[in-house]
This record gives sequence, structure tokens and C-alpha cells, in this order.
Amino acid sequence: MSSSARSPAVTPLEDDDLLYEILLRLSPQPSSLPRASAVCKRWCLLVSDPGFFRRFCLHQILRSALPTYSGGPQLYSSWALLLAA
Repeated sequence: MSSSARSPAVTPLEDDDLLYEILLRLSPQPSSLPRASAVCKRWCLLVSDPGFFRRFCLHQILRSALPTYSGGPQLYSSWALLLAA
């Protein structure tokens, strides 16, 4: 197969699905989405999509609901019990 017959390689940021997932994980600070939308037209279109905003908000809610490790043994034991069930 000649190199001219192959499709060109797609970089990670040219893949809309991957970019969508990366943008979902931006910090929940009020300035993060407007700053991302200022990068380029494509990012602006993704960030300004109502479906993206709903999913971004849901992702932030779920992320804030997850417990974080504080280093205490009590948290570890409760997670161990949960995982053992």
C-alpha cells in the first residue's frame, strides 16, 4: 500500500470525541469554559453546544460527589467494606 493511499494521521486534538472528553474535564471555575471557547472557532462551537454544557454540569456534579482520600484509616476501611460487598 503506498503512502499516498493511506489516510492522514489524526492528532488527538483533531479528534472531536477526544477533545470533547478533555473539555469536559476542565475545572469548574467560572472562567474555564469562556477561556476554552476563546482558543479557536472549533473549541467555541464545542463549548457553546447546549448538550456539552449539560454534560459538563453533570460531570462536575458527579465529580464533586465522589469522596476524596484524606489519608485517614476510617475512609480506607469504609471503601474496603464497600468494595468487598
